[in-house]
Order: sequence, then structure tokens, then C-alpha cells
Amino acid sequence: MAVVNSFALFASATYPAVSDVLATAPVYGDAQNVLQGTFVPSGATIPAVTDVRDGVAVGAGLGVLELPVASQVLLGVGYGANGIELTGTLKVDDDSDTTRDITFNAGDDYLGSYALSWESDTFSPMTGTLYFTLVDDRGIEWLNASPTYSSQTTINLELTHADTKDISSDVYRYGIRHVDSSGVVRTLVKGFCSVAMSYANTNP
Repeated sequence: MAVVNSFALFASATYPAVSDVLATAPVYGDAQNVLQGTFVPSGATIPAVTDVRDGVAVGAGLGVLELPVASQVLLGVGYGANGIELTGTLKVDDDSDTTRDITFNAGDDYLGSYALSWESDTFSPMTGTLYFTLVDDRGIEWLNASPTYSSQTTINLELTHADTKDISSDVYRYGIRHVDSSGVVRTLVKGFCSVAMSYANTNP
């Protein structure tokens, strides 16, 4: 007798009523009778497709939930089933080797040879992206800019009047962070930044 697949057409075949087959079960029947169960046990519900892993059968459809890869989740943080199925591997190194306080005037331009500059032997990576962030003591961000490497030991930050004119006179915290191609974050410099009112702002 030849082997046939589960969807072969059988003469006079009978199948359970769909009301007697779990709604979460795979489809059944044959090539002309593709059936899907509808029975849901008392008190049970079929999860929404958005709550089921992408590609996994649920009810009459497939789940669409996508989880991040481990390299996008902080190191040691559990996620997935019961919060322990998977563990993040992303390492964020927030230990800065350089601490330096800076000062600039709100409303002034800092371009070319007047750009803000930092030097250290720890600035060896010249690939990846740099971010400069200025926040007050409430954690509110006042400036987000993009420094650049001018050499393996020097970072420059150019700011325009438009960048600085709306920053209030105060003392802020700042940091320069390097993000490599793998998403690993490292703080290169951090410190306090004193912002004073400039002549350009008092006489626009």
C-alpha cells in the first residue's frame, strides 16, 4: 500500500466536529476538507497573535511577536518566557578614564580653532560614533551634539550660536560617549560644564 500524506483524500472519511477539536490544535482533515478546531476549554482564551512568538501557530493564525536579539539587551537582563528564557549580552561600560570640567558662553560660536577639545591617551578608537550630552541636575537634556575624532588622542566639538543660545546660565553635567559597531557604549569623558551668558545673547 502506498504511503499517503495527511491531506490525501479519503473516500467516506469522517472527522471530529470542529467544536470538539481544540482551537489551538493544527488544522486537520484532507485535501478537500481542511478543518480548524474551535473548542476553547472553560475559562481559557486563545492568545492574540501579538502575544505569540513570530511564526508559531496560534488558533487559525501565526504569532507575530518578535523579541530582540541578546546583543541588544543589557548584559545579565533576562527576557522571553517567564523573564528567564533569554539573557542579554550588551555590555555598557560607563567608567570614564577622563574627568574634566569645561566652560562656555551661551550664544557663542565654537568653530574651527575655537572648538571645544579634549585630549587623552584613552581615545584610541577612531571608528564608531561619538555623542555629547549636556543635562541639568534634574536629568533634563539641554544639548545633544556630535563630537568628532581629530586624532587618536583628541576629540573636538564644534558648536554654533544656534546650538548654545537657548541654554540657561547654570552648572550642568556632561558626558562624551563612544558607541562602536556592536552597540557597546563607553563613556570617554565626563564632568561639569559651567554655562555663562554671552554678549551675543544679551545683544542679539
